[in-house]
Amino acid sequence: MKSLLNAGFSLFLLKIFPQFMNTILLKSKWAFSIMFLCCCFSVNAQKNTEITRPEMPIDEETKIVNYKGVVELSGVTKDELYQRALNFFKSYYKNSSQVIQNADAGSGKIEGKAQFTTQKTLKNGVKAQADMVKYSISIMVKDGKYKYEITKINLQAPSYKPIETYFNENDPMKEEHWNTLTQADDAFNTLIGFLKEGMEKSTSAPKKEDW
Repeated sequence: MKSLLNAGFSLFLLKIFPQFMNTILLKSKWAFSIMFLCCCFSVNAQKNTEITRPEMPIDEETKIVNYKGVVELSGVTKDELYQRALNFFKSYYKNSSQVIQNADAGSGKIEGKAQFTTQKTLKNGVKAQADMVKYSISIMVKDGKYKYEITKINLQAPSYKPIETYFNENDPMKEEHWNTLTQADDAFNTLIGFLKEGMEKSTSAPKKEDW
């Protein structure tokens, strides 16, 4: 009986065990290959999700970034729209008196200059200031409509630095600079949203019912 067991064990060591190990190794190779492919896919996915430059509106004549639009508000007078525009500046900007550069009720035009900062994420995950974005904003009103314009967008620097300088595809700091562009585009679209909402609000006090 003992000799049979020894013979069986010898057979296992000579034939079955090597086949068993080959199967394990083969499976290990497949597992390694799958893990390698997953890693490659993950890296490739990260590359595909890299930040892209936002489609900021470009003026056809000046070739610079320009957010503008004309909005009709039928039945609303020029004076009422002017007051609404003035209220927007006062509510949106904490330092509205410094932002507003010119306010002329006669011509129905308000002009201002403002700025905001963008952020970047450092390698250690800490948020830090990236760029200071400066811009000019104007609102012009007429009976039944108004026009807004955000232009002359530039970056704080020793000399005037238009934001368009960050459009360069070959910029070695493209990812950081395009991140600034994305934040700026989001900020301007948010501003426009608040502006349109504010221009819908009447400045007249609601009439009280007379009982």
